Amino acid sequence: MNRCASFCVLLCAWAAFALAAERIEPPAKHEVGKVASYYLALARIHIDFGRVDDAAECYRKAVELEKEPSNKVKHRLDLATLLVKNDKLDEARKVFDEAIEAAGPRGKVNACGTAGRIFQENKKADLADEYLKKAIDLALDPRDQDMARLAYMKFLQETDRIDKVAAGYLQRLQADPKDAEALAWVSQYYLMIEDDLGKGIEVSEKLLEVRPKDTNLLEQLAVLYLGSKRADKAIEMFIRLGEADRSRYIYAVEQIACIETASGNIEKAIEWNNKMFEAGGETPERLYRQAMLYQQLRDYKRAIELLEKATKMPVQDGRAPDPYQLALIDAYQAAGRIQDAMAYAQNLATTARSAATRATALTKLDALRKQPKPDEKPPKPDEKPPENK
Repeated sequence: MNRCASFCVLLCAWAAFALAAERIEPPAKHEVGKVASYYLALARIHIDFGRVDDAAECYRKAVELEKEPSNKVKHRLDLATLLVKNDKLDEARKVFDEAIEAAGPRGKVNACGTAGRIFQENKKADLADEYLKKAIDLALDPRDQDMARLAYMKFLQETDRIDKVAAGYLQRLQADPKDAEALAWVSQYYLMIEDDLGKGIEVSEKLLEVRPKDTNLLEQLAVLYLGSKRADKAIEMFIRLGEADRSRYIYAVEQIACIETASGNIEKAIEWNNKMFEAGGETPERLYRQAMLYQQLRDYKRAIELLEKATKMPVQDGRAPDPYQLALIDAYQAAGRIQDAMAYAQNLATTARSAATRATALTKLDALRKQPKPDEKPPKPDEKPPENK
């Protein structure tokens, strides 16, 4: 009876598998791009029915037929993940290594990180350690290296290995205070694991002595100084960033202007913004922000010039320049150019793209019309304002 029942269960399983497989329509021979997808779908069905070897074979077929290199890497990673989950570690390592070898520079780092994460999730700590460290070694970009190092640190923390490794790097610094790798590791350890901003900055400063033109480090230190409320040091780092990488000069100068604005140094912020404009960094939004700074100094003439320029420039992402147009009405009014403010508001009330902007312009126009004329005294609280003729 048990044999009969087992046979019936097996038969039902086969029937279910056959039905699921039949629902995937095989691509025609000329549909080359769909062939790999067909085998991927078939692999997932094999996995659902516990047919690991058949699923693995489908993944291999997908890798073989896939035309896009990045997709080949992804299929290999999926295959290796399947093998790890089924304790086929030697095969998995081979496939992971193939994926890493086939990937581009940044893809290699990501593939190593994926391998480390998969091994960690499946309780293979030693293999996870190996691949997560390899990701750091393969990272060419400093940002990628920082991210890979942080992932490795989190792994060490979760597996109670972090203190031992940190102690090793601290010993390296005692032997060689200019050991760049150890400095980078320890600074990130203090910042991300120990949450010690002071020590993190101290070690990062020592690392900057070794790598004075490391733009990633310069920007990181600028942010850290801002976090410790040392605006002068943050500005120094952004100045050095702009000098070290001219392609980031406009970005660096804009950050300095923002710092000066937040510190209440309006004149200095205006000076830095002007340097940004001289370098070709004019945009409607930046002109608008500069105009607002001039308004704080009551230099309405210059504010109006900038806002008029901003409203005539094409706005990014296809948005209407409504905030700049509305601000121009206020600037005209603040400068005492009431007729210009009214004319502009009236035009904006009929031509603005946004219904909200048209409504706001009408509200401003109504308020302007109710303002007393130069030869009129403002009405008392219990009196009605004179009617416009």
